[in-house]
Amino acid sequence: EAGGAGGMRAVGVLGLGALLAWLPPVPADTFSALRSVRQARGVEGRLLRRLRAYLREESARLRRLGRFYEKVRALHQDPGASVDNPLLAFSLIKRLSSDWPRIL
Repeated sequence: EAGGAGGMRAVGVLGLGALLAWLPPVPADTFSALRSVRQARGVEGRLLRRLRAYLREESARLRRLGRFYEKVRALHQDPGASVDNPLLAFSLIKRLSSDWPRIL
């Protein structure tokens, strides 16, 4: 039985060798394709870094926007805030003329 298993293994190796010989050679394009994939991976890595920076900037912008919203909302909910007060009226005109356009 040991000789039979060795013979089967030899036939298997020869069959594998014949199969490999039957396959066409690997074209050089495969290696350039791998290089292209590596380059694409590098590009994607740079895109990820830029996206992370963009997300940080947008998060900071949204925090500023949230603070502005809370400030203006608090002014609108204050029962003592009257447009008869010249300082509050000036603050309202300033917000409408410069703060809101800058925010939007």
